[in-house]
Amino acid sequence: MKCKRIIVSGRVQGVCYRAYTKDNALRLGISGYVRNLKNGSVEIFCKDSNRIEEFVILLKKGSPWSRVDEIHIQSEECDQEDITGFEIKY
Repeated sequence: MKCKRIIVSGRVQGVCYRAYTKDNALRLGISGYVRNLKNGSVEIFCKDSNRIEEFVILLKKGSPWSRVDEIHIQSEECDQEDITGFEIKY
């Protein structure tokens, strides 16, 4: 099965971006996780879905205090049965 790894860079840490991502993922029925990376970016890993394009549009918009400069998306093989719900990883 396919999953998406999405890396978002810009001002995306300390601005409620992970909570914004989780709220929108749950609203769209997307399962996976979001976490901060050491380089200041945010990583989202999720099941591929027919709503991914809508999700990416929301990720580009970002939370009210964020600024999204770049989004990189890659498809990966994954075991989708292991991915349920959506969580913020710390």
